[in-house]
Amino acid sequence: MTQQPTEIRFTIDKSQCGQRLDIFLAQSEAAFSRSYVKCVIEEGDVLVNGIIPKVSQRLKEGDIIV
Repeated sequence: MTQQPTEIRFTIDKSQCGQRLDIFLAQSEAAFSRSYVKCVIEEGDVLVNGIIPKVSQRLKEGDIIV
């Protein structure tokens, strides 16, 4: 049996504005390594507001990361 990928969702609040996407995800409660985060972003497995972002994208209040 294969395991289905897990979807994790974050909504950026005012205190998180300006952070880089890769750093935010590496420091999130999901606790992914920064190299893993970079890889999944580059593979298109992370979306910000429904769009494939750059690794270095700066976050804005209200951004939804999936």
